Amino acid sequence: MSRPDAWILAKWERAGYPATIRLASAYREMENVPGYAHRVIVAVELRNPTEAGQPSADEWDDLKAFELNVCRVLEADNECLCVLVITGNGLRDIFFYAKNPGTVRERISGAKKQLKSHRFQLAIEQEVDWRVYRSFAKMLARPTSPETKTSA
Repeated sequence: MSRPDAWILAKWERAGYPATIRLASAYREMENVPGYAHRVIVAVELRNPTEAGQPSADEWDDLKAFELNVCRVLEADNECLCVLVITGNGLRDIFFYAKNPGTVRERISGAKKQLKSHRFQLAIEQEVDWRVYRSFAKMLARPTSPETKTSA
């Protein structure tokens, strides 16, 4: 298995706009991680996206800080695993798999002061088979996949 902080980076297209994907490579060889049966998506609205739907130059630092705060809050005590981040079409979607959806809601609610830089929505759905993560992992594994590179 690769390092837990290693990411596969790729270019993609979302609704006709360019997008970037970061896929956690640590889970590629696994079907899922037992106990993490709920997909969590934190859908972050970009404040001032470029015409191409990407974050503007003045938003990158705030967006990065927002993502780090969300990860810090949700990944505490290994409650969630951040597995996928897609940025494009005016959004950054941060995907996690979680042990307990109730805990996720509580943590997000308790962290609202730390997460005030951006508007966001939270979606939680049971997904034992990690099908969303699997579909992106398979897409990036294809020889004709988008331009990819690995980052640690």
